[in-house]
Amino acid sequence: MIANIARQSLQHIGIDIPLYELAGNLSVSDKQLIAIARSLLYNSKLIIMDEPTSTLTRKEVDKLFQVIHKLQAEGISVLFVSHKLDEVFEIADSFTVLRNGKTIISETAQGITNEKFIYYMTGRKIEEDCFKPPFIDKSQTLLKIRNLCLKNGFENISFEVYPGEILGITGLLGSGRTELAKTLFGLYQADNGKIWIEEKEAKIKSPMDALRLKIAYVPEDRLTEGLFLSQSIEKNMLISNIDHLKKKNKTIDFEKGQTNLKKWISSLGIKLHKLTDGILTLSGGNQQKTVLAKWLETDPKVLILNAPTAGVDIGAKFDIHNYLRKLAEKLNVAILIISDDIHEVLLNCNRILIIKKGRITGQYNNVELNPETLRKLIIEEEE
Repeated sequence: MIANIARQSLQHIGIDIPLYELAGNLSVSDKQLIAIARSLLYNSKLIIMDEPTSTLTRKEVDKLFQVIHKLQAEGISVLFVSHKLDEVFEIADSFTVLRNGKTIISETAQGITNEKFIYYMTGRKIEEDCFKPPFIDKSQTLLKIRNLCLKNGFENISFEVYPGEILGITGLLGSGRTELAKTLFGLYQADNGKIWIEEKEAKIKSPMDALRLKIAYVPEDRLTEGLFLSQSIEKNMLISNIDHLKKKNKTIDFEKGQTNLKKWISSLGIKLHKLTDGILTLSGGNQQKTVLAKWLETDPKVLILNAPTAGVDIGAKFDIHNYLRKLAEKLNVAILIISDDIHEVLLNCNRILIIKKGRITGQYNNVELNPETLRKLIIEEEE
């Protein structure tokens, strides 16, 4: 009886998910679809979706949007809460912009431009332009990878990062992009291949090796991998560099640490009340800036960012991207952005590598592409 009800509810939205699979083993996308199917059992007329696409791939977003359109056709209303402008324009008939707890504007999707939307959300004008490095020094490499392999992860990965540029790697979920990032940080040990940092061969067998070599890694999920949720903002920012703050009596010089952190608060535009507040008092965007500040405090030679702006608002996204561009111009940090956010990669990476089934299958300059062509390339590579 229960199985039949569950099956009918899933069929109602056109989804086929094994009924007896543990929910914990399902993808985030399938968990969200189960929640939608469950809500329909109560004859819901309004379904509220709070940031439903924050951890989904583009294919999963498309599946979710198909379900939303099906619900709409049946007369069910959806309140779609999101900071992703392209998705709002794609799925919404009308919208309301909130900022600092106040309604800024209510309008139809056809009645406003993307530029005005950004202004209403942030209260400032943000101009998104394509990153074009003023200078790239190809006489040397900051990071060089040759024939790097990880069983069940990736195979024969080779690339280099030159001073002055930002390299992007993009691909679908399961393409091997995250495994590559974690291998470069020592969370996985490569089975074969070589890595050079500033022309010197590097052996990375653990995160401690990576730290010693001044490799920094901003993970894709700040809440489970990037932050100590029970600790203060200050402790989260200082933890990666805490050995340099030890006094002779082995205690931590937090006063010196706070002096160091003030520059990151200013440079990244972190909005907080005081450093000793809990990390959960910050917005998602400011939490992400805190993770980035934690690694910048180590003065890295290699900065790996895995989905660096996932789940953050447009203003915080602009601040992070703007800082990375300025950092690239210093010519002393290899910056690697790994993301499935097509706009993020196109706007901020002068070179883009496509990874599919653990292999690099294409390399492009960002000025050669637009969002639609890059999306097609990724999908074609997958097919």
